[in-house]
Amino acid sequence: SSTRSENPGQRRGSRFDALRRQIRSPRTGRRNERRVRRTPEHGPLHSPRVNEVRLTGTPFLAADGRVVRLPPSKRAALLYYVAYQAGWVARDDLLYLLYPDANESAGRGALRPLLSRIRRMAHVHDLDVEPTRVRWSASTDVGAFREAARAGRFERAMEHHHGELLASFDLPGVPEFDAWLELERHELRRDWRRVASTLAARLTRDGYDGEAAMVLERLARADGLDEEVLRWRLVVLARAGRPGEALDAYEAFAEALSREVDGVPEAETVRLVERVRSGDLATEDPFGAVETQRRATRITGGLPVMATPFVG
Repeated sequence: SSTRSENPGQRRGSRFDALRRQIRSPRTGRRNERRVRRTPEHGPLHSPRVNEVRLTGTPFLAADGRVVRLPPSKRAALLYYVAYQAGWVARDDLLYLLYPDANESAGRGALRPLLSRIRRMAHVHDLDVEPTRVRWSASTDVGAFREAARAGRFERAMEHHHGELLASFDLPGVPEFDAWLELERHELRRDWRRVASTLAARLTRDGYDGEAAMVLERLARADGLDEEVLRWRLVVLARAGRPGEALDAYEAFAEALSREVDGVPEAETVRLVERVRSGDLATEDPFGAVETQRRATRITGGLPVMATPFVG
C-alpha cells in the first residue's frame, strides 16, 4: 500500500497500543499461521544447529563454539527481539518497531534486505522467514528463567538471570524499539524480584539464613533504594549472627537515600534497626505475612502478565 493519510503521531500511538496488546496476549504470534509453500526465499537457511542467546546483562549469541557480540544495530535489535518473543513474530510488528516513520511500502522495502542479510550470517541458525512472519528457534536465558520460575525451581531461575535486559543496548533514532525495551525491562525486573524474594523467604524459613542473605544482597545491588529488601536484609543478617553487617547495610542505604532523593528511612525501618541493635530479632520471620508475589508479576506464559493494569 502507499502512504497513509493519518499523521505520524496518531499512527505511532495506535500501532504501539495494538502491538502492546498483541505482545501480552497468550495468543502472541498465532495470527497468520497458514502454511506457506517452502521456496528458496523462505524457510531456515542454515543447518538445524541451535543458537544460544544471552538476553540479560551484556547480550551475545553463541553458536558453533563461538561467542558473538553484536554491536547495537537494527540487525541485532531484530534478532534479540525475535529471540525474546520465543515464537512467530508478525512482520508488521517488526516494521513498526524498526521503521515507525516509514510508510508501509518503504518499510517493507527496508525490512526485506535486512532479513536477507541476517539469514546469511554464518552464526545464525534456524531463522524461519515467511512472507508474513519470522521466527528464530534459539535457546535464551530469559526463556530458561521463566520456565524454571513457572516450575517453582527458583534457584535454577536465578542462575539464568544475569542483569538488565539487553544491558547497555542503545539504538538511537528508533524510539519505538526503545519504548518496547524499557517496558520489558521493567516487567522482567518485577519477575526477577518476585523470584528472588520468594527464594529468600523459602531459604529463611528452612533455616538457611546465610544463603538467604546472599540472595537479598543481590536484590539490594539491583535496586539500592528498595527499602523492603533492606528490611528483609536487616532481619536475615541479624538471625545469621551478623548484626554488624545489618547496621552497615542500613547506614549505606540511608546515605544513598539522602543523596539520591533527599529522603529518610521509613519509621518501620528505623524500628527494625533498633531491634537489631538490641538483639531482639533472633527468631523473627523477616517476611512475616508478606506475600512477595503481591508486588510482582505472575509468570504464566512466554511473557509476564502484569499484576495491575497498564495505564499510559
